[in-house]
Amino acid sequence: MATHNSYSGHERGTIVEQLDRGVRFLEFDLHDNNYATLGDYQIGHDSPGDEVARGGGNPTSNLLRPWLQFVDAWSSRNPGHAPLTIAIDVKDDLTDNPSFSAGGMANLGALATEIFGTDLLHRDDVSAAWPSTASLRGRVLMVLSGHRETRELYLRDRGQGPSVSINRSGRIVSVHHSGSGSLWYWTGQYQTDGSVAWKRHGRYDSGTTPAVALLDDGTVIEVHRSESRSRLFARVGVLNSDYEITWGPSRDYDDGQSPTLERLSDGRIRERHLSPSGDRVWQWDGTPSRARLAVAWSGNMRASGPLYDSASSSSARGRVSVSSGSDAGGGLETLLYSTARMSRQRIRYDQVLFVERQQGDISILAADPLRFFAASASQRSAISTARTEGLVARAWGFNDARSGTRPPANFPATDEPHEAWYLSYIRSVGGITF
Repeated sequence: MATHNSYSGHERGTIVEQLDRGVRFLEFDLHDNNYATLGDYQIGHDSPGDEVARGGGNPTSNLLRPWLQFVDAWSSRNPGHAPLTIAIDVKDDLTDNPSFSAGGMANLGALATEIFGTDLLHRDDVSAAWPSTASLRGRVLMVLSGHRETRELYLRDRGQGPSVSINRSGRIVSVHHSGSGSLWYWTGQYQTDGSVAWKRHGRYDSGTTPAVALLDDGTVIEVHRSESRSRLFARVGVLNSDYEITWGPSRDYDDGQSPTLERLSDGRIRERHLSPSGDRVWQWDGTPSRARLAVAWSGNMRASGPLYDSASSSSARGRVSVSSGSDAGGGLETLLYSTARMSRQRIRYDQVLFVERQQGDISILAADPLRFFAASASQRSAISTARTEGLVARAWGFNDARSGTRPPANFPATDEPHEAWYLSYIRSVGGITF
Protein backbone atom coordinates (compact mmCIF):
# COMPACT_ATOMS: atom_id res chain seq x y z
CA MET A 1 0.00 0.00 0.00
CA ALA A 2 1.35 3.42 -0.97
CA THR A 3 0.24 7.03 -0.77
CA HIS A 4 0.87 9.99 -3.03
CA ASN A 5 1.71 13.34 -1.35
CA SER A 6 1.50 11.55 1.98
CA TYR A 7 1.72 14.78 4.01
CA SER A 8 -1.58 16.12 2.61
CA GLY A 9 -3.94 14.40 5.05
CA HIS A 10 -7.56 14.59 3.88
CA GLU A 11 -8.70 11.10 2.86
CA ARG A 12 -5.20 9.76 3.50
CA GLY A 13 -5.29 10.39 7.25
CA THR A 14 -2.28 11.33 9.36
CA ILE A 15 1.11 9.74 8.76
CA VAL A 16 0.61 7.45 11.75
CA GLU A 17 -2.91 6.50 10.63
CA GLN A 18 -1.58 5.62 7.19
CA LEU A 19 1.13 3.41 8.66
CA ASP A 20 -1.24 1.81 11.17
CA ARG A 21 -3.58 0.83 8.34
CA GLY A 22 -0.88 -0.82 6.25
CA VAL A 23 0.68 1.89 4.09
CA ARG A 24 4.36 1.05 3.60
CA PHE A 25 5.32 3.69 1.05
CA LEU A 26 5.27 7.43 1.82
CA GLU A 27 6.14 10.45 -0.32
CA PHE A 28 7.36 13.85 0.86
CA ASP A 29 7.83 16.76 -1.57
CA LEU A 30 10.97 18.67 -0.60
CA HIS A 31 12.05 22.32 -0.92
CA ASP A 32 15.37 23.88 0.09
CA ASN A 33 14.09 27.46 0.59
CA ASN A 34 15.90 29.21 3.48
CA TYR A 35 17.83 26.08 4.45
CA ALA A 36 20.78 28.10 5.79
CA THR A 37 18.43 29.92 8.19
CA LEU A 38 16.19 27.00 9.16
CA GLY A 39 18.82 24.27 9.23
CA ASP A 40 16.39 21.90 7.52
CA TYR A 41 14.49 21.26 4.32
CA GLN A 42 10.75 21.93 4.13
CA ILE A 43 7.92 19.87 2.70
CA GLY A 44 4.99 21.01 0.58
CA HIS A 45 3.54 20.53 -2.87
CA ASP A 46 4.19 23.64 -4.99
CA SER A 47 5.92 25.54 -2.17
CA PRO A 48 6.87 24.99 1.48
CA GLY A 49 3.72 24.31 3.49
CA ASP A 50 1.47 23.94 0.44
CA GLU A 51 -1.16 21.23 1.11
CA VAL A 52 0.66 20.14 4.29
CA ALA A 53 -1.75 18.85 6.97
CA ARG A 54 0.02 20.09 10.09
CA GLY A 55 -1.12 19.12 13.57
CA GLY A 56 -4.00 16.86 14.51
CA GLY A 57 -1.64 13.90 14.86
CA ASN A 58 0.92 15.12 12.33
CA PRO A 59 3.95 17.30 13.08
CA THR A 60 3.08 20.99 13.56
CA SER A 61 5.95 22.14 11.31
CA ASN A 62 6.77 22.08 7.59
CA LEU A 63 10.34 20.97 8.38
CA LEU A 64 11.35 17.57 7.03
CA ARG A 65 13.10 16.35 10.19
CA PRO A 66 10.01 16.04 12.45
CA TRP A 67 8.06 14.22 9.72
CA LEU A 68 10.84 11.65 9.37
CA GLN A 69 11.03 11.40 13.16
CA PHE A 70 7.32 10.51 13.27
CA VAL A 71 7.99 7.69 10.81
CA ASP A 72 10.98 6.50 12.85
CA ALA A 73 8.94 6.55 16.09
CA TRP A 74 6.23 4.43 14.44
CA SER A 75 8.87 2.01 13.15
CA SER A 76 10.32 1.64 16.66
CA ARG A 77 6.86 0.89 18.07
CA ASN A 78 6.23 -1.74 15.39
CA PRO A 79 9.35 -3.93 15.12
CA GLY A 80 9.31 -6.46 12.31
CA HIS A 81 7.07 -4.40 10.04
CA ALA A 82 7.35 -4.80 6.29
CA PRO A 83 10.02 -2.45 4.90
CA LEU A 84 9.09 1.23 4.76
CA THR A 85 10.04 3.11 1.61
CA ILE A 86 10.12 6.91 1.66
CA ALA A 87 10.33 8.85 -1.60
CA ILE A 88 11.83 12.33 -1.32
CA ASP A 89 10.41 14.21 -4.31
CA VAL A 90 12.85 17.09 -4.75
CA LYS A 91 11.04 20.15 -6.10
CA ASP A 92 14.03 22.55 -6.07
CA ASP A 93 17.54 22.31 -7.49
CA LEU A 94 19.80 21.04 -4.69
CA THR A 95 22.89 21.07 -6.90
CA ASP A 96 23.37 24.84 -6.64
CA ASN A 97 23.60 24.94 -2.83
CA PRO A 98 27.18 26.08 -2.13
CA SER A 99 27.89 23.97 0.96
CA PHE A 100 26.64 21.35 3.40
CA SER A 101 25.39 24.03 5.80
CA ALA A 102 23.49 25.71 2.94
CA GLY A 103 21.54 22.56 2.08
CA GLY A 104 23.94 20.64 -0.14
CA MET A 105 22.91 17.14 -1.16
CA ALA A 106 25.07 15.40 1.45
CA ASN A 107 22.56 16.72 3.98
CA LEU A 108 19.82 14.34 2.88
CA GLY A 109 21.90 11.24 3.46
CA ALA A 110 23.23 12.61 6.75
CA LEU A 111 19.71 13.42 7.96
CA ALA A 112 18.38 9.98 7.00
CA THR A 113 21.28 8.24 8.73
CA GLU A 114 20.91 10.38 11.85
CA ILE A 115 17.19 9.61 12.22
CA PHE A 116 16.91 5.96 11.13
CA GLY A 117 20.38 4.77 12.16
CA THR A 118 21.12 1.11 11.47
CA ASP A 119 17.53 0.51 10.33
CA LEU A 120 18.25 2.50 7.16
CA LEU A 121 19.17 0.37 4.16
CA HIS A 122 21.83 2.18 2.11
CA ARG A 123 22.05 1.90 -1.66
CA ASP A 124 25.64 0.72 -1.21
CA ASP A 125 24.40 -2.11 1.04
CA VAL A 126 22.67 -3.90 -1.84
CA SER A 127 24.68 -6.05 -4.21
CA ALA A 128 23.46 -7.63 -7.42
CA ALA A 129 20.57 -9.56 -5.86
CA TRP A 130 17.66 -7.56 -4.45
CA PRO A 131 16.96 -8.69 -0.86
CA SER A 132 13.72 -10.47 0.00
CA THR A 133 10.90 -8.63 1.72
CA ALA A 134 11.25 -10.94 4.71
CA SER A 135 14.94 -10.03 5.12
CA LEU A 136 14.03 -6.34 5.12
CA ARG A 137 11.53 -6.46 7.98
CA GLY A 138 11.99 -3.44 10.22
CA ARG A 139 14.15 -1.62 7.65
CA VAL A 140 13.67 1.79 6.03
CA LEU A 141 14.67 2.79 2.47
CA MET A 142 14.83 6.36 1.18
CA VAL A 143 14.52 7.04 -2.54
CA LEU A 144 15.60 10.26 -4.26
CA SER A 145 12.92 11.39 -6.72
CA GLY A 146 11.96 14.59 -8.52
CA HIS A 147 14.43 17.17 -9.91
CA ARG A 148 16.39 15.40 -12.63
CA GLU A 149 19.78 17.08 -12.25
CA THR A 150 19.69 16.57 -8.49
CA ARG A 151 19.18 12.85 -9.06
CA GLU A 152 21.90 12.75 -11.69
CA LEU A 153 24.51 14.62 -9.65
CA TYR A 154 23.84 12.49 -6.61
CA LEU A 155 25.07 9.55 -8.70
CA ARG A 156 28.08 11.34 -10.18
CA ASP A 157 29.59 14.82 -10.26
CA ARG A 158 30.86 16.56 -13.34
CA GLY A 159 33.65 19.07 -13.83
CA GLN A 160 36.92 19.87 -15.54
CA GLY A 161 40.60 20.12 -14.63
CA PRO A 162 40.49 18.51 -11.16
CA SER A 163 43.38 18.83 -8.74
CA VAL A 164 43.93 16.85 -5.53
CA SER A 165 46.02 16.79 -2.36
CA ILE A 166 46.26 14.19 0.43
CA ASN A 167 47.96 14.81 3.78
CA ARG A 168 49.66 12.53 6.29
CA SER A 169 46.41 11.63 8.07
CA GLY A 170 44.76 10.63 4.79
CA ARG A 171 42.48 13.64 4.59
CA ILE A 172 41.87 14.77 1.02
CA VAL A 173 40.85 17.97 -0.77
CA SER A 174 40.07 18.05 -4.48
CA VAL A 175 39.10 21.13 -6.50
CA HIS A 176 37.77 21.54 -10.04
CA HIS A 177 36.12 24.08 -12.29
CA SER A 178 32.69 23.76 -13.81
CA GLY A 179 33.57 24.98 -17.30
CA SER A 180 31.20 27.90 -16.84
CA GLY A 181 33.03 30.03 -14.29
CA SER A 182 32.47 28.42 -10.88
CA LEU A 183 35.00 26.60 -8.70
CA TRP A 184 34.02 23.64 -6.50
CA TYR A 185 35.68 21.47 -3.87
CA TRP A 186 35.33 17.93 -2.55
CA THR A 187 36.77 16.75 0.75
CA GLY A 188 37.25 13.15 1.78
CA GLN A 189 39.14 10.53 3.77
CA TYR A 190 41.44 7.81 2.47
CA GLN A 191 40.19 4.38 3.62
CA THR A 192 42.14 1.26 4.64
CA ASP A 193 40.96 -0.58 1.51
CA GLY A 194 42.39 2.14 -0.73
CA SER A 195 39.08 3.81 -1.51
CA VAL A 196 38.11 7.38 -0.65
CA ALA A 197 35.03 8.25 1.39
CA TRP A 198 33.96 11.60 -0.03
CA LYS A 199 32.43 13.76 2.69
CA ARG A 200 31.61 17.32 1.65
CA HIS A 201 31.08 19.21 -1.61
CA GLY A 202 30.70 22.92 -2.20
CA ARG A 203 31.27 26.00 -4.33
CA TYR A 204 33.98 28.38 -3.12
CA ASP A 205 34.87 30.89 -5.88
CA SER A 206 34.78 31.75 -9.56
CA GLY A 207 37.61 31.14 -11.99
CA THR A 208 39.30 28.34 -13.90
CA THR A 209 42.27 25.88 -13.75
CA PRO A 210 42.42 25.51 -9.95
CA ALA A 211 45.13 23.66 -8.01
CA VAL A 212 45.22 22.72 -4.34
CA ALA A 213 47.65 21.78 -1.55
CA LEU A 214 46.59 20.36 1.83
CA LEU A 215 49.07 20.59 4.71
CA ASP A 216 49.25 18.13 7.59
CA ASP A 217 47.66 20.62 9.99
CA GLY A 218 44.58 20.95 7.76
CA THR A 219 45.56 24.22 6.11
CA VAL A 220 44.28 24.36 2.51
CA ILE A 221 45.96 26.49 -0.15
CA GLU A 222 44.18 26.94 -3.47
CA VAL A 223 45.29 28.87 -6.57
CA HIS A 224 43.41 29.56 -9.79
CA ARG A 225 43.23 31.85 -12.79
CA SER A 226 40.51 34.42 -13.36
CA GLU A 227 37.86 33.22 -15.77
CA SER A 228 38.14 36.43 -17.82
CA ARG A 229 41.82 37.45 -17.76
CA SER A 230 45.33 36.12 -17.11
CA ARG A 231 45.37 37.04 -13.44
CA LEU A 232 46.17 34.54 -10.69
CA PHE A 233 44.44 34.35 -7.31
CA ALA A 234 45.03 32.39 -4.11
CA ARG A 235 42.81 31.40 -1.20
CA VAL A 236 43.67 29.82 2.13
CA GLY A 237 41.23 27.75 4.16
CA VAL A 238 41.07 25.36 7.07
CA LEU A 239 39.76 21.81 6.71
CA ASN A 240 37.63 21.34 9.81
CA SER A 241 36.90 18.11 11.72
CA ASP A 242 33.55 17.77 9.89
CA TYR A 243 35.36 17.99 6.54
CA GLU A 244 33.96 21.43 5.73
CA ILE A 245 36.41 24.14 4.69
CA THR A 246 36.45 27.60 6.24
CA TRP A 247 37.80 29.81 3.45
CA GLY A 248 39.59 33.12 3.67
CA PRO A 249 39.27 35.82 1.00
CA SER A 250 40.54 35.48 -2.56
CA ARG A 251 43.71 37.52 -3.18
CA ASP A 252 45.51 38.09 -6.49
CA TYR A 253 49.28 37.61 -6.59
CA ASP A 254 50.53 37.58 -10.23
CA ASP A 255 49.72 37.50 -13.92
CA GLY A 256 49.76 34.14 -15.67
CA GLN A 257 47.87 30.95 -16.36
CA SER A 258 47.68 27.27 -15.35
CA PRO A 259 48.90 27.60 -11.74
CA THR A 260 50.13 24.45 -9.93
CA LEU A 261 51.23 23.76 -6.35
CA GLU A 262 53.69 21.55 -4.47
CA ARG A 263 54.12 21.14 -0.72
CA LEU A 264 57.62 21.64 0.67
CA SER A 265 58.97 19.68 3.63
CA ASP A 266 59.16 22.74 5.88
CA GLY A 267 55.43 23.51 5.73
CA ARG A 268 55.73 26.03 2.89
CA ILE A 269 54.46 25.65 -0.66
CA ARG A 270 55.89 26.34 -4.08
CA GLU A 271 53.71 27.57 -6.93
CA ARG A 272 54.55 27.27 -10.63
CA HIS A 273 52.55 28.74 -13.50
CA LEU A 274 52.84 29.68 -17.14
CA SER A 275 53.41 33.25 -18.19
CA PRO A 276 50.42 35.06 -19.75
CA SER A 277 51.75 34.15 -23.20
CA GLY A 278 52.24 30.54 -22.14
CA ASP A 279 55.88 30.30 -23.22
CA ARG A 280 57.65 30.39 -19.83
CA VAL A 281 57.31 28.81 -16.39
CA TRP A 282 57.56 31.04 -13.33
CA GLN A 283 57.49 30.16 -9.67
CA TRP A 284 56.82 31.60 -6.23
CA ASP A 285 57.60 30.32 -2.75
CA GLY A 286 54.73 30.72 -0.32
CA THR A 287 54.39 30.72 3.46
CA PRO A 288 50.77 30.02 4.40
CA SER A 289 49.29 31.63 7.51
CA ARG A 290 46.52 29.58 9.09
CA ALA A 291 45.70 32.46 11.45
CA ARG A 292 45.44 35.12 8.73
CA LEU A 293 44.11 32.76 6.03
CA ALA A 294 46.65 34.20 3.62
CA VAL A 295 49.91 33.35 1.84
CA ALA A 296 53.09 35.45 2.08
CA TRP A 297 54.73 35.13 -1.35
CA SER A 298 58.48 35.48 -1.99
CA GLY A 299 61.28 34.41 -4.32
CA ASN A 300 59.56 35.04 -7.65
CA MET A 301 61.81 33.72 -10.40
CA ARG A 302 61.95 31.85 -13.70
CA ALA A 303 61.50 28.13 -12.98
CA SER A 304 64.04 25.56 -14.08
CA GLY A 305 61.49 22.74 -14.21
CA PRO A 306 58.00 22.05 -15.55
CA LEU A 307 54.62 22.69 -13.97
CA TYR A 308 53.72 20.39 -11.09
CA ASP A 309 51.33 17.46 -11.48
CA SER A 310 48.18 18.81 -9.83
CA ALA A 311 46.11 15.73 -10.63
CA SER A 312 48.01 13.36 -8.30
CA SER A 313 49.18 13.54 -4.70
CA SER A 314 50.99 11.22 -2.28
CA SER A 315 51.50 11.00 1.47
CA ALA A 316 52.36 8.31 4.00
CA ARG A 317 48.75 7.08 3.68
CA GLY A 318 48.87 6.48 -0.06
CA ARG A 319 48.52 8.06 -3.45
CA VAL A 320 45.38 9.43 -5.05
CA SER A 321 44.80 10.69 -8.59
CA VAL A 322 41.83 12.55 -10.07
CA SER A 323 40.61 13.00 -13.62
CA SER A 324 37.64 14.06 -15.66
CA GLY A 325 36.35 11.68 -18.30
CA SER A 326 33.78 9.11 -19.28
CA ASP A 327 32.61 6.09 -17.36
CA ALA A 328 29.68 3.73 -17.87
CA GLY A 329 26.70 5.97 -18.55
CA GLY A 330 28.40 8.89 -16.86
CA GLY A 331 29.14 11.38 -19.62
CA LEU A 332 32.42 12.93 -20.73
CA GLU A 333 33.00 15.19 -17.71
CA THR A 334 32.45 12.74 -14.88
CA LEU A 335 34.85 13.38 -11.99
CA LEU A 336 36.84 10.24 -11.22
CA TYR A 337 39.54 9.17 -8.79
CA SER A 338 41.89 6.23 -8.43
CA THR A 339 44.46 5.01 -5.92
CA ALA A 340 47.18 2.38 -5.96
CA ARG A 341 44.61 -0.13 -4.67
CA MET A 342 41.46 1.14 -6.38
CA SER A 343 40.71 1.48 -10.10
CA ARG A 344 38.86 4.54 -11.39
CA GLN A 345 35.75 5.31 -9.40
CA ARG A 346 33.30 8.21 -9.35
CA ILE A 347 33.83 11.10 -6.99
CA ARG A 348 30.40 11.28 -5.40
CA TYR A 349 28.38 11.31 -2.22
CA ASP A 350 28.13 8.28 0.04
CA GLN A 351 25.27 6.42 -1.64
CA VAL A 352 22.84 6.38 1.26
CA LEU A 353 19.78 7.08 -0.86
CA PHE A 354 18.41 4.97 -3.68
CA VAL A 355 17.80 6.95 -6.86
CA GLU A 356 14.63 6.76 -8.92
CA ARG A 357 14.57 6.55 -12.69
CA GLN A 358 11.62 8.24 -14.36
CA GLN A 359 9.97 8.04 -17.74
CA GLY A 360 11.77 10.28 -20.22
CA ASP A 361 15.05 10.51 -18.30
CA ILE A 362 18.15 11.25 -20.34
CA SER A 363 20.57 8.44 -21.09
CA ILE A 364 22.87 9.11 -18.13
CA LEU A 365 20.15 8.20 -15.65
CA ALA A 366 18.64 5.55 -17.88
CA ALA A 367 22.01 3.79 -18.21
CA ASP A 368 22.87 3.74 -14.50
CA PRO A 369 21.99 0.49 -12.67
CA LEU A 370 19.09 1.96 -10.69
CA ARG A 371 16.56 -0.13 -8.76
CA PHE A 372 13.54 2.17 -8.67
CA PHE A 373 11.27 3.54 -11.38
CA ALA A 374 8.30 5.92 -11.24
CA ALA A 375 5.71 7.26 -13.65
CA SER A 376 2.19 8.60 -13.59
CA ALA A 377 -0.40 5.86 -13.20
CA SER A 378 -1.65 6.82 -16.67
CA GLN A 379 1.66 5.62 -18.19
CA ARG A 380 0.68 1.99 -17.84
CA SER A 381 2.96 0.68 -20.58
CA ALA A 382 6.04 2.29 -19.03
CA ILE A 383 5.21 0.82 -15.62
CA SER A 384 4.66 -2.66 -17.06
CA THR A 385 7.97 -2.46 -18.94
CA ALA A 386 9.83 -1.37 -15.80
CA ARG A 387 8.36 -4.27 -13.83
CA THR A 388 9.26 -6.71 -16.59
CA GLU A 389 12.84 -5.40 -16.43
CA GLY A 390 12.95 -6.19 -12.72
CA LEU A 391 12.69 -2.62 -11.41
CA VAL A 392 10.74 -1.61 -8.32
CA ALA A 393 8.00 0.53 -9.89
CA ARG A 394 5.83 3.28 -8.42
CA ALA A 395 2.66 4.57 -10.09
CA TRP A 396 1.74 7.98 -8.70
CA GLY A 397 -1.81 9.34 -8.90
CA PHE A 398 -3.22 5.80 -8.67
CA ASN A 399 -6.84 6.73 -8.01
CA ASP A 400 -8.67 4.18 -10.13
CA ALA A 401 -8.31 0.37 -10.11
CA ARG A 402 -8.35 0.52 -13.91
CA SER A 403 -4.84 2.03 -13.68
CA GLY A 404 -3.56 -1.41 -12.65
CA THR A 405 -0.93 -3.10 -14.81
CA ARG A 406 0.49 -6.57 -15.35
CA PRO A 407 2.86 -7.05 -13.63
CA PRO A 408 1.38 -4.65 -11.07
CA ALA A 409 3.25 -1.59 -9.80
CA ASN A 410 5.05 -2.38 -6.55
CA PHE A 411 3.78 0.91 -5.15
CA PRO A 412 0.36 2.01 -6.49
CA ALA A 413 0.56 5.43 -4.81
CA THR A 414 -2.96 6.69 -4.17
CA ASP A 415 -4.71 9.62 -2.53
CA GLU A 416 -7.39 7.21 -1.24
CA PRO A 417 -5.64 4.43 0.71
CA HIS A 418 -8.67 3.56 2.86
CA GLU A 419 -11.28 3.34 0.11
CA ALA A 420 -12.86 -0.06 -0.57
CA TRP A 421 -11.81 -0.07 -4.23
CA TYR A 422 -8.13 0.43 -3.30
CA LEU A 423 -8.11 -2.22 -0.57
CA SER A 424 -9.82 -4.62 -2.95
CA TYR A 425 -7.19 -3.91 -5.62
CA ILE A 426 -4.33 -4.49 -3.18
CA ARG A 427 -5.81 -7.85 -2.19
CA SER A 428 -6.40 -8.84 -5.82
CA VAL A 429 -2.72 -8.42 -6.74
CA GLY A 430 -1.40 -10.06 -3.57
CA GLY A 431 -0.21 -6.83 -2.00
CA ILE A 432 1.46 -6.73 1.41
CA THR A 433 -0.94 -5.53 4.10
CA PHE A 434 1.17 -5.93 7.25
